[in-house]
Amino acid sequence: MKIGLNGQGLLNKQPAGPEVFTYNLYNSLSKIDEKNGYTIYFDKQPGDAFFNTLVNKNKKFSYVVVPQMFSWTQVGLATQLKKNPVDIFFTTIHTIPGLNALFQKSIKFVTMIHGLEYKKNKDLNKKFGKKLLHPFVLKFTTKQSDKLIVPSKATKNALIKNLKIEERKIQVIPEGVSKKFRKLPKIYKENYLLFVSTIQPRKNIPRMVEAFSSAKKRIDSLKSIELWVVGKKGWGYKESLEAPIKFGVEKSVKFLGRVEDDDMPQLFSDAKAFINVSVDEGFGLPVLEAMASEIPPLVSDIPAFRELAQNYALFCDPLDVGSIEEGIINILSKKTDTNTIKNAKRWSKKFTWENTAKKTLEIFKETVQTL
Repeated sequence: MKIGLNGQGLLNKQPAGPEVFTYNLYNSLSKIDEKNGYTIYFDKQPGDAFFNTLVNKNKKFSYVVVPQMFSWTQVGLATQLKKNPVDIFFTTIHTIPGLNALFQKSIKFVTMIHGLEYKKNKDLNKKFGKKLLHPFVLKFTTKQSDKLIVPSKATKNALIKNLKIEERKIQVIPEGVSKKFRKLPKIYKENYLLFVSTIQPRKNIPRMVEAFSSAKKRIDSLKSIELWVVGKKGWGYKESLEAPIKFGVEKSVKFLGRVEDDDMPQLFSDAKAFINVSVDEGFGLPVLEAMASEIPPLVSDIPAFRELAQNYALFCDPLDVGSIEEGIINILSKKTDTNTIKNAKRWSKKFTWENTAKKTLEIFKETVQTL
């Protein structure tokens, strides 16, 4: 097979979740497949060291730099695929080159859909939602793709319910946890509760901070606890950054920005607990990273987290500050059962990037053979 891989965004200096997913998947594909030919389409020139590390010097992997035109995907990439077609084109970005999908039927399109968070973004910011083209692009992409890969049953169900996608077209393939996440000798002296994600409204940070403030005022043993927020600024981040001052905990809440990947295992390992009370998620990899690091997670009671965390996390109502407050008090004040920690770690080990890559490659093969 000739397999084309969308590499747009791989060279971002501050990669978010989708870019991290893309890197890990392509890196793992290069480890398990030396038979099929791969072409990665970049929007900028990658350095030799970066590319060789990405593909583990696998000679079956090459790349093409697609020039930035009016639309990188719909013009530049589409032109490249027209001139040099592939058997499978795979993208982890919620868009595909439309003309190729409509008229170049020899190419099969497989798309990774991380989640339908745009719907929650639209609810949270009406003005933002009206300007958002994503729903229209996503609808076209899901309809025209031959196969869709999603990270959870929650995202699969959302696609079926909201976009009326046929179930047979969707395959659930979870993300993987790096082996770097494990219990490490403690370095940080501070006692802190850890949050990891891009800062945007659906992450529910103001309610989290308000609940954190109330918990500290209510329980004396929590007065020295800090809340460390790790993640780059997304859209609508201002209210989140202002929340610590609003609720009187500006000295206890630290916004660390994006932290280098190599430093994340230590941050997880040294934390007293992990927290994410997002109102909507398609997956939630940091929850698994917390389990692998042997720290207890407190998460919102939403479908993706219920599916992912099973019975190994403490759940709360993300829309109820009181529920989040009780969760913080319980996760920090009560000793987590040792067996629960061990079982959570064992559960997290089932999620590997090698498995993600193997299952993705199987979808490529099935798509070419059956369509």
